[in-house]
Amino acid sequence: MQSLTLDGITLGEKSVLHPLLAREFSFPSWYGGNLDALFDCLTDVTEEVTITLRELDDLTPYARRVVKVLQAAAKENPHIHLHTD
Repeated sequence: MQSLTLDGITLGEKSVLHPLLAREFSFPSWYGGNLDALFDCLTDVTEEVTITLRELDDLTPYARRVVKVLQAAAKENPHIHLHTD
């Protein structure tokens, strides 16, 4: 099982978040580093993945959108386990 912890600051930093996710989850080379591509890649994950979100107070608008994408992907893909800390 793969696991990753993300904090509220990282969730709001596009330039940090997307390369981190691409590396950690071995996303394909076509991963575009945007929320649509994130959803597509997460729903294609076939191994068990746990994503823990922490420090979610005062999220930026982008970070809130990322959380919604993560929640939608977890709902769609039973291999994605999303937790808040």
